Order: sequence, then C-alpha cells, then structure tokens
Amino acid sequence: MNNSISYKSLSLDFMFQYNHRYGILNSTLGFNPPGINYTNQSTALLDRWTAVGDNALFPAASVVNDASYSNLASSDVNWGDASFLKLKTVSLNYNFPKALTSKLKLSNLSVYIQGQNLYTWAKQKYTYDPESTVPGTGPGLGTGQYIAAPQLRTIVFGLNCSF
Repeated sequence: MNNSISYKSLSLDFMFQYNHRYGILNSTLGFNPPGINYTNQSTALLDRWTAVGDNALFPAASVVNDASYSNLASSDVNWGDASFLKLKTVSLNYNFPKALTSKLKLSNLSVYIQGQNLYTWAKQKYTYDPESTVPGTGPGLGTGQYIAAPQLRTIVFGLNCSF
C-alpha cells in the first residue's frame, strides 16, 4: 500500500508491504536436541518437558541424540502463519517558500528525511526478518526458514537546492 499526503509545503510518502504466507515459525531450531552441542539455544526451548506428564511443545533437554527431537524438528510443528506487515519506506519533504529561495538566489530549496525497512510486525518472534533468507537456499527461499541478516534499516537526511 502506497500513499502520498501533501499539505502546503510539506509532503509525506509511505509504503507498507504485507505478505500472507505459510512458513517456518522458529528458524533457530536445529536437528540436534538441546545439550548435544555447546551453542546458544532459542528461548522457545524453555517450553519443553521437565517432568512426567508435562504438556509442552518440545521434548526434554538431553545429551543423547534420540529420534524424538530429530523427528520433531523435521515435522510440521514448527510451520504456521508466517505473515508479516512491514513499514517499507517513508519520506518526509519540506519545500521552503519561494520568497526565501529567491532571496538566497535559488530556484528551489527543500529538506527531507527518508527511511527504509523501518519496522516489521510479525508473529515470528524468533526470526530477524521474515522477508530475509540466505541466498541460494532453494525451496526455503522466502519462508524465513534460514537465519539471515535482516535488510538494512536506513535513514537519510538531505538538503536539495537548485540554482
């Protein structure tokens, strides 16, 4: 959704991007159970079995690589609504009045601020950016399945003058 709003010498342009899709909900979960390798684990694994009769999403932490966790990691339990809404671009521009620009011997003078990838609303709290994936990942491309650096958030301030 794009929109442009202008009032007197001020203009605001913005774009929202919405993507409704089905994909991986937690890309930090691997195929090794917690305890097998000495790496940091996702806080999602705190929802695991700790006592007999527990009703939790993940099996108990173990130092034995048994099939229960491997089967869980490769099942569809980690798939769901991976939709997101992103404030993709915003631009705010102010044009100075002609009386001022003519005194400065300019034909036009304006200041602006522009931003990209400013905010993302998503149910996926364990993925840096649901739109990003590692390049060349094939079938997972665009699902948020692989951990990748999010797109850069950029903010630019500028001055535009014409002589």
